[in-house]
Amino acid sequence: MMKKYKFFGLQISFFSLMGLIFVSSCSPKKSDTPLSQASAEVPITIGVQPNESAKDLSELQSVLSQKMNRKIEFYKPTDYGQLVEAFSQKKIEFAFMTGLVFIEAEKTSEAKALLKKVYGKNEFYYSAIIVNSKSKFRKLSDLKGKKFGFVDPKSTSGYLYPRVMLRKSGLDAGEGLIPSEKVLSSEFFGTHEKAVAALVEGKVDAVSVWSDEPSEKTGAWTEDNFKQNPEIQFRVIEYSDPIPNDVFAVRESYYKEHAMVVFKLMETLIGLSEESGNVLKKSLDVERLTTATSRHYDSVRALKELIKETGK
Repeated sequence: MMKKYKFFGLQISFFSLMGLIFVSSCSPKKSDTPLSQASAEVPITIGVQPNESAKDLSELQSVLSQKMNRKIEFYKPTDYGQLVEAFSQKKIEFAFMTGLVFIEAEKTSEAKALLKKVYGKNEFYYSAIIVNSKSKFRKLSDLKGKKFGFVDPKSTSGYLYPRVMLRKSGLDAGEGLIPSEKVLSSEFFGTHEKAVAALVEGKVDAVSVWSDEPSEKTGAWTEDNFKQNPEIQFRVIEYSDPIPNDVFAVRESYYKEHAMVVFKLMETLIGLSEESGNVLKKSLDVERLTTATSRHYDSVRALKELIKETGK
């Protein structure tokens, strides 16, 4: 049976998808060769996100290398800035990026959206502002004058969306503000796990981290390392609007020169979720990958512009 995929809400066949890729790109350069002739000695490097750097990706690496007939390597950054830098310096060909990182890389580093992650049945996730369940904080306005923990300035759920949420509540802890302008102090912790740990240790009064659909009541604070201690309990005091899931992007120049390689990798990643054992789930905790375009991240652009327009 011919496989079909969703693209702009339509069901299209394998060959139609391939046609869309060639139509939407410039004509491939002569350097583009059939996959069967591609040298297995030339690796394809995929960047993952900081919170994925600690994961065991060896099985995913092995499966992709075998299916692509190319050596696949993963680049594991320590922060979002390092990921963007590697992408802009052409040290990596592909990368998983948050929506915020993607729209910046699209402007500065010729990033092109190919796919996006799907967790469970959801093509969106959320930002949750959480506090210790034993605290007296029950709404954002209770945090005035308190210490707040962000993840990273390039984190969508760990900075951009909660920053807007705080502003709407009359609070701010933004960059460029002098102490007298701030109504709560803030600190960056680098990863979602470290932000939650800082809350547990009492370094901050609240943090913003990723969350699943609110009805599921799960997120960074329900990961296994925090479940193990029953005395650690959290309270979510506010959820953000839906955030489009992370992007799988390619460098535009690589896309133009190696269209067949790009298409084959897309086809392979989409197909992994249909195989028994779902290595995507085991490696990246992702149910599947589906097609994506730049315009899927317009809501992220709008919030970024809102922050920019207010001047701080």
